[in-house]
Amino acid sequence: MASAIVAFVGLSQNWLLITIDGTSVPGSGQTGWQGGDGITVAFAAIVAAIGGAAFFAGRDDQWLRASVFAAGSVALVIAIVNIADVKSKADDINSRYGIDPSIVGAHVGLGLWLVAIAGLAAMMGGAIRSHRH
Repeated sequence: MASAIVAFVGLSQNWLLITIDGTSVPGSGQTGWQGGDGITVAFAAIVAAIGGAAFFAGRDDQWLRASVFAAGSVALVIAIVNIADVKSKADDINSRYGIDPSIVGAHVGLGLWLVAIAGLAAMMGGAIRSHRH
């Protein structure tokens, strides 16, 4: 359940921050809620939270363990893909607005790192529960 809380905190934090000549301009930050991936992470976090609550209630079915592991995998993959895609955002700014690429920077925000940590934690939770059986 803690991984779900961390994922939701990550959704509210910046996933991406664009700077131009070292300065972030209004609207240059993007949170997880501002894209389709954020909604997918939210659903994965809900699945992980439900699974965690079921574990605490004494349930330990294989489908629960697999669901928590899968939800964590989805969140982690989304975080990794978005982290890898940050550089292309700076290139998009250059091609769209013609701004000199040497002064455009794109930075991974705290939110993506939190989502990655939450995804990994949920995967470990599902795997550890499965390993015990």
